[in-house]
Amino acid sequence: MKYYMTSPEGQKHYGYWRVLETDPPTLLEVEDGFGDEQGNPDDDMPVGRMRVEFSEHEGGTRVTSVSTHASRKDLEKLVQMGMEEGLRAAAGQIEAILQADT
Repeated sequence: MKYYMTSPEGQKHYGYWRVLETDPPTLLEVEDGFGDEQGNPDDDMPVGRMRVEFSEHEGGTRVTSVSTHASRKDLEKLVQMGMEEGLRAAAGQIEAILQADT
């Protein structure tokens, strides 16, 4: 699956997910990497693994997302590129997206 994220400045950053495991509606695990506009992997960039689990919690849904990387160096490269800020911005949009679907 290919995707892109748009920065606040309007820049598109392309990536891909390769689905590794699913157990709907509670689990999604993917290889998460950078790609080009056609979704081809960028071999010069780190590849991570993301596991997302959904569970019932106090009348709602708890989402647990864990990302792992092959090395500390790979993780540090992504952090330097702004991954932490990007994840915070994306997570901050979830509630509005869910409300738009209702």
